[in-house]
Amino acid sequence: MAQYYLAVNGQQLGPFEVNQLIPNGMTQNTMVWTEGMPNWAPAASVPELASLFAAPTAPAVAPQVAQQQQPAPQPVQQPQYQQPASQPQYQAPQYQQPYKQAYQQQPMGKYVATPQLGFMDAVKRCFKKYFDFNGRARRSEFWWFYLAIYVINGILYIPINILMSKKNQLIHDALMGKISMAEADSQDPTTLLIIFCIIMGIVSLALLIPMLSATARRLHDVGKSGHLQWLYLLCGIGVPICLILCIPDGKPEPNKYGESPKYVLQQ
Repeated sequence: MAQYYLAVNGQQLGPFEVNQLIPNGMTQNTMVWTEGMPNWAPAASVPELASLFAAPTAPAVAPQVAQQQQPAPQPVQQPQYQQPASQPQYQAPQYQQPYKQAYQQQPMGKYVATPQLGFMDAVKRCFKKYFDFNGRARRSEFWWFYLAIYVINGILYIPINILMSKKNQLIHDALMGKISMAEADSQDPTTLLIIFCIIMGIVSLALLIPMLSATARRLHDVGKSGHLQWLYLLCGIGVPICLILCIPDGKPEPNKYGESPKYVLQQ
């Protein structure tokens, strides 16, 4: 069963099951979110929750039963009312947030942050927006995808480094007279090295476009132009400069590149 988070008075509550939402303060206009929803939305707009606000149907009126003659009621002595013992004041429990910065009230306006993307969600979104250089991308989307590309390239480098080391070792042994040139040629891994280099080149080119589009959207989120990626042509300093520009969080308000992918206006 799905579990929902509530945004009540600028605070996140949850997760709750469906039958626990209304007792914990959910109304038709309360912002809710659950796994699988792209953004927070009013509770009344979620099909699974809309039925909770439907007006109950009045039960059918039972037919009136003929009154039977009853004996006159005897007076009953009323019990003496006693003041109940004072109960300890209830304190609402503190709920831990599902993510470190999943939901927090911002000091500016009524914008609140939605839960950050996970690793797989960020990778899927970047591949889905393969050629999309428009709009904005939040930090979790960009940095998880950047990490995925770094890991893929690192894995592809492993066999290339092994083959390069083997080739250099054969050349060294042949020059030192440990093996003959014929033996060195027979064990030469150049063919496999070329194959892996071609594979790595194809994969790198396939990852280049989504990496550029994700970087452009990340720069848009901080109010910068995606054309700043031309700094990549400055060998040695271009890449660090672009990555530093991608570190700050985007403003909650819409900018000229579109709505914020992280912040939503609390209703």
